[in-house]
Amino acid sequence: MVKKRHFGYYRGDAFIIMETKDTKNKDIKTNNRSLTPQEISFKTAQPIDKINNSIFINSNQENSLPLNSNDLNKQQETILCALNDLGIMEFDAKDTIRIEFEIRKLDFFIFLEDMLSDVGFKFFQNTHYEPDAHRQITSNRLVGKNKGLCFKRDYSKYDDLLYLSIITFLGGININNYIFFNNLEENTIFNVKSILEEHGINIINCSDDVINSYRLHNRDDTEKLKNVILNLNIPQISDFFNKTDETASVTKCFKFDSAHFITDHPGKCRNLHGGRYELEITFTDQVDAFTGFVLDYSYIKNIVENCIISKFDHKTLNFVCPELSWRSSTEFISIFTWEKIINLIPSLSKIKIYETESSYCEYVGKSLDQFLLKGTSHALRYYIELNEDDTNVLNILQEK
Repeated sequence: MVKKRHFGYYRGDAFIIMETKDTKNKDIKTNNRSLTPQEISFKTAQPIDKINNSIFINSNQENSLPLNSNDLNKQQETILCALNDLGIMEFDAKDTIRIEFEIRKLDFFIFLEDMLSDVGFKFFQNTHYEPDAHRQITSNRLVGKNKGLCFKRDYSKYDDLLYLSIITFLGGININNYIFFNNLEENTIFNVKSILEEHGINIINCSDDVINSYRLHNRDDTEKLKNVILNLNIPQISDFFNKTDETASVTKCFKFDSAHFITDHPGKCRNLHGGRYELEITFTDQVDAFTGFVLDYSYIKNIVENCIISKFDHKTLNFVCPELSWRSSTEFISIFTWEKIINLIPSLSKIKIYETESSYCEYVGKSLDQFLLKGTSHALRYYIELNEDDTNVLNILQEK
């Protein structure tokens, strides 16, 4: 159960909300749900420092938490191991553990606070002025004492579904109803895979030399995971699977300089020549209730730059990969780009590539569902698939 958040109620010992003229007039007390100072600032559209004039926050209490004297139960050990595996537990020299989180996921962390309260963990919300941001910054965290706590990476003793729920909610990304796990440590992803496989849920490795990414194989696997996790009735996790009803498209633009030639072309394009390409790549999906985004632009940038731009920029396209060796046309570049990105960002909806200011190609390829069913474009793979069982080519290359 989630702790009732009554107005004027202590949450841990972190703060006391005082009713003032401002807060009474703004109808802060709604639906029997208390608000933190930061939430009050959002509800009233007031700066956090103005709200804090009416609220007492004692950040020093973080350092006066009692040492833990209780043994961890199975659920507590599972929670701490999952948070540690996600890399969001900070340990300091004073034996203090801090777990910072986003305000939008507060109810989930209040659930964790309830689960961990008898081993000394409490919720704190602190505000400080950050010069680089030129404003007051609010941090939300669970805080406890490390001394006396002992949890080991013995996954056989953990609550598997609780572990999976935390890893999915805090470490997973839902893109077009495909669930991704990015940049998890090897031990963590191994444990996640083991739990998923026990429940008949398939997960595949989408990683390459640069991107570390695993994805549930298809939407049926997402539905299975959803049904398994939602049985635990953990606050807010249902919103991870059920996004908002609003759909939007976002586009990010990239540039790369490349040379190429068109084999057997009757015109000048048969000669090696170069230029600056402009790539516009569009994604369409439901708006995420927790982020307010379809996708974070930095997420798009990381994948596109690592998977596409770094391969093409200041290269001769015909020698980048076999798919473009015969025809490095904007059409083939578009298909190649689509098939690289759709596996990692299934909300991909359009690609537009300018070769010159007046010449461009627009392309809409297969959805990930179709791509998984039909596979890669035969047009791109024609020369790769010629005499696939012929080892002579490989032998010649190895001799050289």
